[in-house]
Amino acid sequence: MGSTKSRVNPNQSDLLLPLLSCFASAKICRSFAKKAFSTDGEKYRKKQEMKSYWSALFNPFFSYRWINMLQSDELKEVVSSRPRLYFKPYRVYMSVKWSKKRKVKVILETYRFIRSKELFNKKILAGFEGFDIARFKLGEKSEGILKVCYDERYRKEGELVLNFICHDLGGLIASLSFSFEQLKDGNWVSRIGCIQGNRLDNDDQTKATQKLLHGMRPKAFMVFAIQEFSRHLGLTAVYGAGDSIQAYRGKHAIHLPWLHAITFD
Repeated sequence: MGSTKSRVNPNQSDLLLPLLSCFASAKICRSFAKKAFSTDGEKYRKKQEMKSYWSALFNPFFSYRWINMLQSDELKEVVSSRPRLYFKPYRVYMSVKWSKKRKVKVILETYRFIRSKELFNKKILAGFEGFDIARFKLGEKSEGILKVCYDERYRKEGELVLNFICHDLGGLIASLSFSFEQLKDGNWVSRIGCIQGNRLDNDDQTKATQKLLHGMRPKAFMVFAIQEFSRHLGLTAVYGAGDSIQAYRGKHAIHLPWLHAITFD
């Protein structure tokens, strides 16, 4: 009888390698967490390490590809300045309906666009403080400032944050988080994750700001500001996430609508 030669499916290695590397990917994610949460308390840090480990372990194929991307030359600088970037695709990001593939696409394209703008790239990746994009008069004596930066508080709502500041009115007035995405037709757009008023604001501050903005509400002004900023960068459109799909709707690792619903009665 002739000997039987075993044949290996050419795609078999593509399937086996991620499976064999799933524990290695999980360990790497855990090491990312150890560094990213090094300034937090030990109990919280270890909790994040385990969450990262199991998230990677339960998503072996995705984790294998994602870890390789994070360790590439393209993302090394980004990961260095954004140590918690690694965990974003595993949790809700921008929209509760986005898949991991879509989250990674927007994250990668956002930093690809940032790198394409040399001055923008140097300033936004240098640290969390960011840079001013506009200073303008508010009334006769006050000054308004628009600043683009990165803010960990909005890590689920986008890669960048646009802040509206007026020191005469107490500092931060409102913030808008956003990311960039390239559409199939090649055009670039801005995607708004959320618009948030200052947590310390009050009716008096809101009314005073609205008066200085000639009747325009601060949040409406933020939409106008991101439109103008996007146009200046050569983007073709600005899209916003509807309230029903915003990131805060899925802030829990296991989301139970009947328990975690947020109402505004």
